[in-house]
Amino acid sequence: MGTSPPLSGYRIPAWLLAIYGVLFTALGWFGAGIWADYQTQPRSAKPDFASVITIPAALMQQETPPPCAEGELMPLRYSAHVYADEPQRRSVTLNGRQYREGDTLTCGGEIVEIQQALTILSYDGRTVLLDALEDWPGGPPENTGDEG
Repeated sequence: MGTSPPLSGYRIPAWLLAIYGVLFTALGWFGAGIWADYQTQPRSAKPDFASVITIPAALMQQETPPPCAEGELMPLRYSAHVYADEPQRRSVTLNGRQYREGDTLTCGGEIVEIQQALTILSYDGRTVLLDALEDWPGGPPENTGDEG
């Protein structure tokens, strides 16, 4: 390969450097003047109540569970079913509360086992099989499992 002459770089004339310096200084001064004149509105300590969204009281009321009847399993609204290989990671959400295997329901009954497609409940000595994500309408449970 041939040898190339050493690079000497591009030389900027001194008069051009002086003009660049003046322009950058002026730009900084004008830019600072614009931002110095900009004023923000101070925040008030109290929120502006005109912008607060109010929710009607009817929507805010918690859904009260029906009273527990003797011998009847309360209605169950199924909203989540989580199955995992490890039993401690399994859970179901019934009526807005999360339950794990061994937990007791609000009106009695116990979560015996959470399987991949169903939940096994025990209520008054009866076994109840509840399909995953299917609500229970309430009422006395029929024997749906073995009482062995």
